[in-house]
Amino acid sequence: MLNQILIEKIDSEDFFSRFRQIIKEEIAEMQQDSTIKESELKTRKQTKELLDTSYVSLNKWTAEGKLQSYNIGGKVFYRYSEILQALRKNKRRR
Repeated sequence: MLNQILIEKIDSEDFFSRFRQIIKEEIAEMQQDSTIKESELKTRKQTKELLDTSYVSLNKWTAEGKLQSYNIGGKVFYRYSEILQALRKNKRRR
């Protein structure tokens, strides 16, 4: 079956109303994706690379309470949202 194109006569007010609704839906979807990403767990290696630092500094910041780590199955993880929050706090101090 061929794809069909339906051309509908609508006034500009209806067009812009539909357009705004589509944009709102897309923004909501993007925000949801962003929330999911921020709740992701990062490994020590990923966190080290994200912060462009060493394991020693990462351990120090964790011990000082600047970053919260999570031990799962004998491995250490960091929440992406908390990494971003720590970066924002550090930026404000400068």
